[in-house]
Amino acid sequence: LSIRRQRQMCIRDRDITIKGDREQLGFALENIIQNAIEAANSDKTVEINVTTAAHDQQLQIQIKDFGTGIADEQINEIFNIFYSTRGTGRGLGLAITQNIIKNHNGCINVESEINKGSIFTIGLPIVTLEG
Repeated sequence: LSIRRQRQMCIRDRDITIKGDREQLGFALENIIQNAIEAANSDKTVEINVTTAAHDQQLQIQIKDFGTGIADEQINEIFNIFYSTRGTGRGLGLAITQNIIKNHNGCINVESEINKGSIFTIGLPIVTLEG
């Protein structure tokens, strides 16, 4: 996966174009990845999978950590501004990330299981799909 200056992502020899602000989308991805690294177990393993969903012309980016997971009572709060589970956190990162993704006509979802980790899935509309 590489993000090019022209706001393109190259995946398995295909060029996929998404329309958006490179810096904002970069911030959103960096924030989710950094959160995953911080949440991951001691070896800091994080998986990133990028796929396309041809039926709805969507680029899907999954970021998975193998950390402690997010409790059910917190899962609905994590995108709220000023909500943080970390003592040093300000609770801005996920709220801003969600706003950026929504402003790009995308969506962000999270699945989590205690002691197994979390998966954040970002969906962004594809402008063109060439192959």
